[in-house]
Amino acid sequence: MDGRRYNVMTTNIAESINSVLRFARMLPVVHLIGKIINLLVKWFTERRELDLNCTTTLCPNFGEKKLRNRLEDATRMDVVKVNNA
Repeated sequence: MDGRRYNVMTTNIAESINSVLRFARMLPVVHLIGKIINLLVKWFTERRELDLNCTTTLCPNFGEKKLRNRLEDATRMDVVKVNNA
């Protein structure tokens, strides 16, 4: 994926959480858990709002026009068999 996933450039959720909570890790456990809960609620709220604003199958930010153009190009291509295997 070219975009940012939850505003953190990584695919490993542990790395994502560690990088966002690097300062909160020094807090007592109860406060750390509160920070984690608040962060997850914020992320999912932002994603829900983004989803509610989408009017197409894919949001414009994710390149629906680009995908449709590639699909049109692909329909004009011929498939050629390389060998008889």
